[in-house]
Parts: sequence; structure tokens; C-alpha cells
Amino acid sequence: MIEAHDAEPRGGGSAGGGPRAAGDHPAHDELTGLPDRSLLYERIGRATDGLRHSASRGSVALLSIDIDGFGAINDRLGAALGDEILGAVAGRIRDAVRPGDTVARSGGDEFVVLCERLDASEDAVMIADRLDTSFGQPFVLADREFRLEVTIAIALADPQNPDLLDAMRAAESAHITGMPEGGRWRIFDDDLRGRATERRRIETALRATADGQDLELHYQPVVSLRTGRVTGVEALLRWRRGSELVGPDSFIPLAEETGLIVPIGSWVLRTACAQVASWQRSTGWQDLRLAVNVSARQLQLREFATVAVEAAADAALTPGSLSIEITESVLLDDVEASGQRLDHLHELGIGVSLDDFGTGYSSLTYLRRFPVDSVKLDRSFVAGMGTDPGDTAIVTAVVDLASALELESIAEGIETEVQLDLLRSLGCDSGQGYLLSPPVPAEEFQDQFLAAGHDCAVPGWSHP
Repeated sequence: MIEAHDAEPRGGGSAGGGPRAAGDHPAHDELTGLPDRSLLYERIGRATDGLRHSASRGSVALLSIDIDGFGAINDRLGAALGDEILGAVAGRIRDAVRPGDTVARSGGDEFVVLCERLDASEDAVMIADRLDTSFGQPFVLADREFRLEVTIAIALADPQNPDLLDAMRAAESAHITGMPEGGRWRIFDDDLRGRATERRRIETALRATADGQDLELHYQPVVSLRTGRVTGVEALLRWRRGSELVGPDSFIPLAEETGLIVPIGSWVLRTACAQVASWQRSTGWQDLRLAVNVSARQLQLREFATVAVEAAADAALTPGSLSIEITESVLLDDVEASGQRLDHLHELGIGVSLDDFGTGYSSLTYLRRFPVDSVKLDRSFVAGMGTDPGDTAIVTAVVDLASALELESIAEGIETEVQLDLLRSLGCDSGQGYLLSPPVPAEEFQDQFLAAGHDCAVPGWSHP
């Protein structure tokens, strides 16, 4: 295992020598030998006092370092090798910073660097650049080569109010609010502070509603483009915050980061299965299909197949009528494990639909490798049909490919008659979009589409 050293700040603490043995200091992390969070707080307090009482114009900064996707790496490679990676990361950070900087492991795959006595705030950026360059080099452990990416958030102490603990919380929050495109580090500023504060508000509210309180599902019909008849529904999550109905783009990424997507996703499965099963019984429409979106975090769970099957069975949903929708990027997180889990789901009678097809980076061979039943053309390509020859060509190719592989093709985001006519002429099997119907609450869906049972057609549909 690669050992990591404790870097002592200038003017205090014990001299930095070799790595510390576990237990030498109760506030040192046993795995890396670095200061842990409590010792980091102690040194931050000391640095804060120094800023408040010193006439020096030196700056102080905190760099919060997060390993991208470490949870998935740890799950895939095992905890033992994951620990070795963390040890190597600690050493890499220690080697890149200045001799007097404090490097601490603040928890999990998160590290913090306390940089004191900077001549200028720009010096913190230079240190972040060195770290960024250092992580561009591969790690070699257990005769295997790994490449890791990190994000680095920089928080500078306010000279007028040097609360470094607040600065550290701000820096850690920056990882959630995101990095600028093309960059791996960012200075925490007032704008980012506001976004981080809002993120904390959302997370607090989301935790209180993870069991389904204030969550609701809307349903959008999936329509046969040959007959105009409804063949299924997609369940789409909404969050009611006061008088506002919030769409998934505003909170699902945060739910995935915090792990709240697991209880929320289970609630979605149970609720959607119960609703569609109720419609199947009341209308006699036994083959009404249900599609539910599933995140990478859910699919990674070994027990996910059990959760999905139990949700369908408990609701008495017609066997074979539930399918999950996943994106290409979900599959690429761990190709082997994803294939095994999807094979298991397929064996249990749950369909698989590849969502946002064409926007990812997967090889087309994955369509044969994974048990995929349908592909959904991304709305960005559908939107350009009739106006952008490139988009029309892509949609044509995907529809032809799906047909050749005996997969169902489903177009998302149909909004104009031109798009609808072109899709029908290309032989696209099914579609959904605001032209056909927006997502609507369960009661409204029932009134609009279930009165005629399985003969229900989209209002105003005209056959070619």
C-alpha cells in the first residue's frame, strides 16, 4: 500500500517525517495517516485566529478535493483495492502541495488542503493546477493501471470575516453545484454560495419527502404511430413544493448524489405499478404497458431486481407489462455488472428500454449485448426533423437499425405535425410528446385515455 504523510502547517505541530502509524494521534485517519476532520478543524481554528490577530496580509485558502465516481469504483474493484487507491490519492495530493500545507482526509473519498500564508489568492489556483496535473498521471496498483478524475473547489477566507469553517462548508458544497465546463476546479464565490445555499434547502426538503410525501406521478401516453392508439404510459416524477410543481431536472441529480434516489425510486415503482394495475383491472386492458425511469444508483443495487419484481407483484400488475428505462451512460458505468443485472431483470419478465438513444458514447454492439427491447430516440434529434437534414438522417438510421434488430423504436418529444408525419413515413413504431399529450395527473389520464379501454386513440388522430 502506498503510504501518505501528514503535512504540518508552518509554525506549529510536530515535524513532518515518515508516515504515522495508526493510533499515533487520535485525530489521524488510520487508512492514510493524514489528519482527520477533527484535527483539520483544530488547525482551521488556529489559522482563523492567526488571520484575525495578525497584521500579515497573507491569504488563506481551503481546497476541497473529491474523487469522481469513487463509489462505483469501490463497488466494482472491492474495498481492499479501494483503500489502496485512497492511500495512493493521499500520497499524490501530499506530493503536489507545498511543504507547509495541511492535507487531511475529511471523510470517504474527500480530502481537504489548508493553505496558509499565501502571498496572493491566485497562489491557491496554482496549487489546484498542480493537483489537477498530478491526477492526469495514471495510478498503478496491484499490477493494474487506473486513471482517476478529481474535482477541486477553492474557498478563500474573507479578510473582513475570516470564518474558515464556513469557507470549508462552501468549498464542499461547490462539488454538488458543479464545475465549469472544461475545468476541474472552481473558486467559490458569492454566486456559487447562493447556489450552494439553495442546494442545502432542496436537500433538506427532499429528505423530508423521500417516502412519497409531496411527490406525485404524472403519466404520458405512449402511442402507436400506425394506429394512433395508446399502448402504454410513462410514469414521470414531479415534486410539489408549496404552490410550485417542480420537474425532475431540478432535483433528480441531487437525489442521485445524496442517495435519496433509492427510496424515491422505490416509491415511484410501487406507486406507478399500483396505479397502472388498477387501470388494467378497471378497464380490462391487461396489456397496458408501464415504463419507469431508473437511475444508475438504483441499477447498481444488487437487490434492485427484487424491488422491481415485488412492486409489480404486490400491485398485481399484469406480468410482462413493466419495463424500465435507462440511458446509455448507465450501462457504461460498469458494463459487466449492468449486463448481469439486466439479464436477471429480463429473466424475471421486466422489459428494458434504452432512453435518449444516440446521445451517449456506447458502441452499437451493446444493443445486442444487453437484453434491450426498445430504443427511444432522443428528443433533440426529433426536434430537428424537417429542418435539419442531419437530425432526419440520424432518426432514419436509428429506426432502420431498431427494425433490423427487431427492437421497438419510440420517438420522444413529438411536438409538430411535420415531425409526426415524418416519423410515421419512416416506420417508427411508437411516440410520445406534447403534440399527442403532455404528462398529466392520474385522474386526468384516466378521463382522457381510459374511457374507451384498449380502443382508446389520441384525440384528433388522423390516419395517413
